[in-house]
Amino acid sequence: MINGLSLFSNVGIGETYFKEVGINIVVANELIPKRAEFYKHIHNETNMIQGDITNEHIFNTVIDQAKKIKVRIFSCYSSLSIIFCCW
Repeated sequence: MINGLSLFSNVGIGETYFKEVGINIVVANELIPKRAEFYKHIHNETNMIQGDITNEHIFNTVIDQAKKIKVRIFSCYSSLSIIFCCW
């Protein structure tokens, strides 16, 4: 399994089948509290960090967790696109 990070996660519907293709989303970030709470119910094994990613503390928390868990891929959802990146 490849550990992944999800940004702008919404409620996590887009990640429903990631495990079937070998991606384990271990850290996620969502701005809106109700969406983050719903995400936790669907993906209770993921560390959901709720808050504004432009806030330095939130940003650093997401990055620190991603490094700690050795994230190798991230997904970024927006209304215009889905972006996947590996490093």
